[in-house]
Amino acid sequence: MNEWVDDVGGIKSAAKLLEETPRTVRSWYYAERAPRQQSAENIIQKSGGAVDWCGIYQPIQRAREKARHAARAGV
Repeated sequence: MNEWVDDVGGIKSAAKLLEETPRTVRSWYYAERAPRQQSAENIIQKSGGAVDWCGIYQPIQRAREKARHAARAGV
């Protein structure tokens, strides 16, 4: 998803296309939050299929796993 956001001109441009706030798109971009299902469907539709479910949720899952590992290691 981040590549698509970059390709459309960044967070503010993507937010406008998706009819979301820049803060919301920023939170997805930096894997702070996962989009709700309806938002994910909108991302897929507005990207013309360039972004799929895996492209939305895999980066967030990786960030969560990394945070879990860091917490276990005491980092």
